[in-house]
Amino acid sequence: MSSTPGSRRIYRKPISLPRVIEVIEKYFKLEPKGIECVPLSEAVNRVLAEDVHAIYSYPPFDRALYDGYALIADDIAKAYEDNPVKLSLKGRISAGESPKIELKRGECCEVATGAPIPYPADVVLPIEYSKEVDNLVYIYRRFSKGFGIQYACTDCVKGEVVAKRGTLLTPLLIGTLASVGITKVKVYTKPTIGIIAIGNELIEPGKTLERWKVYESNSFMVKSFLKDLGLEAHYLGLIRDRYEDLKVILDKALIEFDVVMTIGGTSAGYEDIVYRVLESYEPGIIVHGLKVKPGSPTIIAIAGDKLIIGLPGFPLSCFLVLHLIVKEILCKITGLLQEKRELYGILLKNVEGTLGYVKLVPALIRREGGTFYAYPIHLHSGFLLKASLCDGFILIPEDRELITKGERAKIVLTNFKDSDLIFIGSHCPLTERILLELHRQGIRVKYLFTGSMSGVVAIKDGFADIAGIHIYSPKSDSYNRDLLEDLGIRDIVLIRGYDREQGFILRRGLGDVVNSFMDIINLRLRFINRNKGSGTRALVDYLILKEAEKRRIDSSQLKASIRGYNVEVSTHESIALAIVEGKADVGVGIRYVAEKYNLDFTRIKYENYDFLIRKSFMKSSIFRVFNRLLTEFLRSIIGEYRGYRIPDTLGEVIYEA
Repeated sequence: MSSTPGSRRIYRKPISLPRVIEVIEKYFKLEPKGIECVPLSEAVNRVLAEDVHAIYSYPPFDRALYDGYALIADDIAKAYEDNPVKLSLKGRISAGESPKIELKRGECCEVATGAPIPYPADVVLPIEYSKEVDNLVYIYRRFSKGFGIQYACTDCVKGEVVAKRGTLLTPLLIGTLASVGITKVKVYTKPTIGIIAIGNELIEPGKTLERWKVYESNSFMVKSFLKDLGLEAHYLGLIRDRYEDLKVILDKALIEFDVVMTIGGTSAGYEDIVYRVLESYEPGIIVHGLKVKPGSPTIIAIAGDKLIIGLPGFPLSCFLVLHLIVKEILCKITGLLQEKRELYGILLKNVEGTLGYVKLVPALIRREGGTFYAYPIHLHSGFLLKASLCDGFILIPEDRELITKGERAKIVLTNFKDSDLIFIGSHCPLTERILLELHRQGIRVKYLFTGSMSGVVAIKDGFADIAGIHIYSPKSDSYNRDLLEDLGIRDIVLIRGYDREQGFILRRGLGDVVNSFMDIINLRLRFINRNKGSGTRALVDYLILKEAEKRRIDSSQLKASIRGYNVEVSTHESIALAIVEGKADVGVGIRYVAEKYNLDFTRIKYENYDFLIRKSFMKSSIFRVFNRLLTEFLRSIIGEYRGYRIPDTLGEVIYEA
């Protein structure tokens, strides 16, 4: 197939990780060129003097995780390989382009990796499960809602603390700071290294974040990673996805530098142009694809006596390739001893692999005596903040489809530190404030905000010490206790927390006219829903059920009358952002978020945000400090947060098993 500018080529012949060095050394000597004495400086391995808050949420919009087709899941519910579903192609959306297309039933839209999702699509089908003929797309596989989409604000939210005072800055964390427009680094080199960032959807940190764009953060991460190795890299700038632009800057870079790294544009999409440019050199591409996930779309090429490394654009993929391949290459070139930070730990949950590929799964790690326990956190390659908070990655060999709970597995360490307290649960600014206060008092806290049910499961699996939860039960019109009784979890205690005001978050001007779901239906407003399994979704469905009972109709009939009922997001912040962007008029969330985004709010009720605790942890001195902060410190700061209140039973045991 032609590789001229503008053509698409479905690559590639991936090779296993152990073969990469062998293949490179057939063309390029991986040995030191000389010795430099230069000081380490600035950000990497320096300590923060203050907490750093996210200026913007990340990602700032719903975006595609694959090159493929955005569509409505219900349209492909009956799609099979021998019975494809036929959809009309409405158009195409590139990364960084405004999603002006609105889909109807039976339609789809081609999207590039990182492109915004057109309304009301709820699936991105990978291109390999389709065939396009004369503006018709044949779909050969069905996928559930949400597949292939990273929803807005699912990685980090505006105002969230992304780096704490006293934290040692790592390469991944510096990339996180850059992604919210905060940091700037300088690094040094041996050998000379140039970095080129590529992407129509990218803008430089420090500039105002435009709609449908994201900050270019990977170059900050790559430079910091190299600085951690004692190397300096030169950032050559951000270019668009244009063949000519990359060819010009790369030709110049190959004169000046020994190694050139490009970031982004390495996969098989119709806009990914790196491999087309690299094929123009001699001997050209020697590696196009690695048998590793995330990180598969990696390119290595030789141009005369210069080495070119094409890194994937999604931050987590980029970071893992740096650790698994680039570090070894650069250590050989510079003569540095490679320190492999790996250990074996016992898995606390099953993890699935992919035959033929090495798979890496983010994990938190707990040390008990001389034994390490690994708890997998399932994140895709678009997540950055949550990945930076993890301790390392579980490595699943290419010949394993599954590693089961209780087995020992290899773990690649990236950020491991021992901890005194592990918190997993739903995000809330008040709880985050308590956890930060624990950190300031010298207590080693690990926390990850992944939702109420994730917290319950982490407690059940014996990994987390505390989980913040707010799971609504229609059965008793209450929170949390019914679920714990139904699950039958033992050796736990539920401590009463605080209340959050839950209600309709509305476009400005609607606060006085929307008080129920019937108002939403009658006014033909666009609703945006929460994901199944969330406490807010349970409340939404309960309210709709009650409305249906009053009218003596089935609740499914009422749901069908709500525009957008099946459009789901996974956070309160995502609800607000969808309304701010004009994609929806109303959703259900907490008052604090509505006011944060200057939106209208109509109260439905107060919800309980409580703390699920392992009974054994309650015997520790750390729990006593936590409980004191909950009952005393919380009272002193509650006035700073609109939409919250403290019950008389704050800090009391309300359930035990």
